[in-house]
Amino acid sequence: MDDLISFSAQCPVCKNEMRQVRREPDEIRRLLQEDCLSFYCEVCDLEWEPSHQELAGVESLLPVSLGAQHGT
Repeated sequence: MDDLISFSAQCPVCKNEMRQVRREPDEIRRLLQEDCLSFYCEVCDLEWEPSHQELAGVESLLPVSLGAQHGT
């Protein structure tokens, strides 16, 4: 079983760094591919769509899959 990935995102309203739900790498990959990843701020009770920069940051946390290593 893969380790869960943990990350934070800055709320666009209150500017606090909010820890996001820990997820398995495969779930994050699926959400990224389906353009369904969103972030949540508990303080503001706000869900927002991440920017391209935030998405790239999350993607950089993902371990390289074996298929990507071998070019398949």
